Amino acid sequence: MSVTSFFDDEFSNIDLNDTRLNSRAINIGNSLIQYPGSCIQKVMPSKNQARCAYDFFSNPKVDWISLIEPHKQKTKKRIVESGDDFIYVIQDSTFYNYTDHKAKIDLGVIGKQGSFSQFGFLQHTAICVNSNDLPLGILEIDFMGYDDGEEYTSHRKGFEKIASSRWRRFLSSNIEQLKDVRINKEIILLCDREADFFEFHNDLNSSVFKFVIRCKYDRYTGKSARARLNRMSKLMESQAELGTMALKITDTNTHEEYESIFHLRAISEVLIPPVHRGAGHPQNKLVPVKMNVVEANDGKNKWVLLTNLPVNTLQDVIFVVESYKKRWHIESFHKVLKTAYNADKVYLHSSRSAIQNLLTIINIAASKTYSFIHQARIGGELLSNQFFSLEEIEAVSIFLSRRFTENREVPNLQDFYYQIAELGGYKNKTNKHPPGILTIYRGMQKLQNITDMYKAMVSIKT
Repeated sequence: MSVTSFFDDEFSNIDLNDTRLNSRAINIGNSLIQYPGSCIQKVMPSKNQARCAYDFFSNPKVDWISLIEPHKQKTKKRIVESGDDFIYVIQDSTFYNYTDHKAKIDLGVIGKQGSFSQFGFLQHTAICVNSNDLPLGILEIDFMGYDDGEEYTSHRKGFEKIASSRWRRFLSSNIEQLKDVRINKEIILLCDREADFFEFHNDLNSSVFKFVIRCKYDRYTGKSARARLNRMSKLMESQAELGTMALKITDTNTHEEYESIFHLRAISEVLIPPVHRGAGHPQNKLVPVKMNVVEANDGKNKWVLLTNLPVNTLQDVIFVVESYKKRWHIESFHKVLKTAYNADKVYLHSSRSAIQNLLTIINIAASKTYSFIHQARIGGELLSNQFFSLEEIEAVSIFLSRRFTENREVPNLQDFYYQIAELGGYKNKTNKHPPGILTIYRGMQKLQNITDMYKAMVSIKT
């Protein structure tokens, strides 16, 4: 299916209790995905349609929960249809900072820069990928913020509280949504260090999911935190090395990718007690949980991972580490959201609910763009017309002087991906370094401009 008609299928079951609103949601979605990162005035064909789009997002009949629901159902359908035994659910959060916008209706404090408050809200996201790293879509999103007028110190404490509750609520929601999928699929939840808190560990241990969480704290281990029997770091140091594995790592300073050798250790059924919170605290009634622990260390980078996956053999441990590596998908998705779709720059001079409605459709569009980028990078047998219309492919071919062959064979997806990158200014002829998200974003915008020109030329000829 073409990118430009993506929302026709993705929103086929949308229900806003108004057929006109349903149609408008589809039209707005298809327009946004054609012109990623552009404002409403630019993506809509006319001023009247732009005004209708603004009215749509502010309409009390429209809410972001109803907008995301049909996409969630399509995501679950893609999970069911996937031939993989393992499905990864990856969670993380990202901030929207709207401090520079004049209108700050319903926005709360999200931080401080010097003595000045920062305004916006946070989005918590859960996406799904299969074992071959194919993105399948968004399983869940939610928006959260803090009320205006709160002191920053109390805000931080409060925000940590609602953030931790969000991880726990998302777990319950994921279990409910995937209860029919789990029959034939193993669901593995991947979380970064923000999810390293005992209440979440306790929830996970009583859930049906497998999980891998990166440690944030060098925790005490044993029956009681007060006993302070062992630090986890000391416990891992006492374990014999199981072997090594090569991993590709991106340098945080140069952003260059390099291969590094990681040394692996593991230990099964480590007792992790709840942190003692003082007399009478509800957490003190919780009992220690058993976790398997994996350490991957190359001397410069060290990951300590908590999991309920087996860690009995070297292959078991490699699988845990390789599973955790898939967590970069959520960071890459948020990068597409922020870089290609300018999600932290879009703003409606309206209520927060209207902004969240717009952001929801942008998230769905970004999920399709992210899927295209990833599938194009890995190659395979996919053809470009599975993502793009023949008009778009023909327009690019003419612009780049690469006409179809006589039998009008379309280019494969990877070749067309590099053609889009070329439109965006990509000049690395060796393809040693794949084009970045910003380059693809520029190419996608230019693609639509030349497609509009091509359509106009065709209409004149006819």
